[in-house]
Amino acid sequence: MSDLALLGGSPCVEGGVAPFHSIGERERTLVNEVMDGKLLLGFCGSWGEEFWGGPMVKRLESMWREALDVRHVVSVNSATSGLFAAAGTIGLSPGDEVICPPTTMSATAVAPMFYGAVPVFVDIEDETFCLDLAAVKTAIGPKTKAIFVVNLFGILPALPSCVHWLTAMAFIWWKTMRRVRSRWRTVNRRARSGISASSA
Repeated sequence: MSDLALLGGSPCVEGGVAPFHSIGERERTLVNEVMDGKLLLGFCGSWGEEFWGGPMVKRLESMWREALDVRHVVSVNSATSGLFAAAGTIGLSPGDEVICPPTTMSATAVAPMFYGAVPVFVDIEDETFCLDLAAVKTAIGPKTKAIFVVNLFGILPALPSCVHWLTAMAFIWWKTMRRVRSRWRTVNRRARSGISASSA
């Protein structure tokens, strides 16, 4: 690998970077369709089905539900809102730890803090700038409640291996918890029968 341009190497791009235009004719048509319909949402001051968004929002959520084959999808206005919603949904509480990369928008770390949890910064890979799975494995502890995986600069992290490993870990945890619950029920039954016998 050659030196960075900052350190005297050759620049990757000559003459600046072309602006990226993400809004095309399709987007313009859909926005105009919403505006012409004169209905962003049907919310009228009291909770109801319309509270969750207008026709286009519901249509988008329905498409995602079908594509992902899941029961629930909630659209949000930004990744920041999504992070706050996700942190609340998993029931973060004071003292919990959330693993996240240090190279990310501040909301990744602030969302857990909003619920009293502690962000734990973990090293990233040189090639992807995304979470290093080996570092994640080392950082997981008894207080770890979640891992916030971030896609950076359009580069995807090694999600398949990460998800595969976490799924295996979750299965081991589930089996362990079943054993713990089973033992607890046995202890509880014995305690109850002992109390019944002594009270008789």
